[in-house]
Amino acid sequence: MNMKQEVRVSMGKRIVLFVLILGVLTTMPSGVIAAGMDMKTIAEKEVTMVDHDGKEYLEYFLTEMVEVVPGNIIRFTNVYRNLGREAAEPGLTINNPVPKEVAYIGGTATGKNAKITFSVDGGKSFGLPSELFVTGEDGKKRPARPDEYTDIKWVILKAVLPGEEGSVAYKGKLK
Repeated sequence: MNMKQEVRVSMGKRIVLFVLILGVLTTMPSGVIAAGMDMKTIAEKEVTMVDHDGKEYLEYFLTEMVEVVPGNIIRFTNVYRNLGREAAEPGLTINNPVPKEVAYIGGTATGKNAKITFSVDGGKSFGLPSELFVTGEDGKKRPARPDEYTDIKWVILKAVLPGEEGSVAYKGKLK
């Protein structure tokens, strides 16, 4: 049971909204999808709004509806649903490569009943942030920064019952 959502987009110097969204929303998960499971990816721009009392709050807008430029924060949500007649066993895996045009924002990966790990080597190996190291410009090993993560993996720790839906998400900043 391995779902792999790959987000691959080709970009010039300026992030073009249509290309980014088309790349995110039309890229089908690769790998084997558990029988009866369905998954979709939603990309939303985070916008700070101000209410009538002057208090700030966050609002999210589908990226195909608003302009997206470097520096914007995007929330990527993978929604999974069991369309089958039997429960999907614990261990359902969602591996989401972080697009090259996006820098993962540390501490934003979420998922109820999920073990979350990260990769700095294109998804070859995964670990907790404290276990990830890269080679610095000086040739020495150092702890990896969140913006150097290349992939995020969620392992769902409980069965997904027929008709049940769940989601995992992370935020990234457009480069």
